[in-house]
Amino acid sequence: MSMRPTALDPAPTNCLIGSLYIALEAASKEAAKLNPCCLMTNRNILPRQIFRRTPPASFECILPIILTDKLDNDMTQRAEAIADLSWEIRRLTLVFLAKPEKTSRHVTDAMRERLRNAQRRLIDKKTYYRDLVHACYQVAKVANEQISMGHTSSGQFLSGICLLFGGEATVKANVKSVTSNGGRCSHAALATALRLYELQANSNSNSSPSSPTPIHISFYARASDGLDGPTAFGAGAWSTDELIEDSAEADRAKQCLMSCDSYGYFANGSKIDADKGHYLPARLTGTNVMDLFMCLIGIYE
Repeated sequence: MSMRPTALDPAPTNCLIGSLYIALEAASKEAAKLNPCCLMTNRNILPRQIFRRTPPASFECILPIILTDKLDNDMTQRAEAIADLSWEIRRLTLVFLAKPEKTSRHVTDAMRERLRNAQRRLIDKKTYYRDLVHACYQVAKVANEQISMGHTSSGQFLSGICLLFGGEATVKANVKSVTSNGGRCSHAALATALRLYELQANSNSNSSPSSPTPIHISFYARASDGLDGPTAFGAGAWSTDELIEDSAEADRAKQCLMSCDSYGYFANGSKIDADKGHYLPARLTGTNVMDLFMCLIGIYE
């Protein structure tokens, strides 16, 4: 039997057909399709006009803003930065809600510095300060207009800012823990909720303007492949600024984070209101792009 050399297949060529940022842009566009009055962003630059739909009673406005596709390094630090940034956005929006005559020119140096510092901690050197200030002004303006028209009902969502992040940060596991049962996304959701509780506990009547219109913060974190880490039994988790209600719950959250048992906290259904936070059931998606994070700073009647 003669041995003949066979032709080898050419070496494979790697072609870039997508990126994390493209995935985030796609998420923003899909959100706008679901809600026709959403404002589209064009590479982080907000348009200066709001497109409305009728009837006014069904009006909603969500501004999706892509901040980064490189959410990496320590997840606890990143989650705390997300909470701080959303809290500063909330504070600035309250200023515009309480006094509609104010514009971006009325933003004080202290407000500006707090917002910029929170953003730098999250996305390093890149800053979109003017876009964020304009977003706060726009959603407050829309909410005030809807309230003045008298077409709202108690608890109705009026408008809000949705921050979009992508990436894969890390969680340092405690090797001594025997109850580790969590992943990056559930860890981020719980750490964000804990930081929001601390911010509310440390705030006082002089730190934020009074407004009868409430603003709530919701945080959503999901692994794109549907499984949040090798030890997790879920795909991620979501939380709100109302998830942790007292110091006892805050202590339990800290303990769960220290032992890398974030899912242990969310799985304790007897102590958690499902409307304020829960884990997301695991379901393989057949793809793996990144972890996706969304933070909604919403204005309600």
